[in-house]
Amino acid sequence: MQGGITMDAPGKMFLQVTGILYIVFSGWAVLSLLLGNFALGALAVIVFRIFMGIGGVKHCDSPEEARKLRGYAIADLVLYGIALLLGIFVLGLPFVFNLLISLPLPILYLIGAKKNMAAYEDMTFRWSQEENSDM
Repeated sequence: MQGGITMDAPGKMFLQVTGILYIVFSGWAVLSLLLGNFALGALAVIVFRIFMGIGGVKHCDSPEEARKLRGYAIADLVLYGIALLLGIFVLGLPFVFNLLISLPLPILYLIGAKKNMAAYEDMTFRWSQEENSDM
């Protein structure tokens, strides 16, 4: 972490592992798109997930960034919900099954972000208590 306070980041493993998986799976999806399954909406989601993966790996030990990473996870869960509805009503059961298999990834990412966020909030609370007791 640069220019910040070093502290415990309990969600580091969750964010690092899921971030790497996001990057790998998104690279695989880009390859699939290049081989002929091109869809502009899918490309936008893939770019978002690559960005999300890089953010998770880069900021996994930075509780100050946890709120932003939590936002990424929530946005991705919304995208999963939209895709699930599309799959149920348009694309069929194999697509829905594929989505359900990959659903733990954003959930674990969200857990990691929430753990880091809790650590950051606890740390800032303790600092404010220490500052008030010094006065």
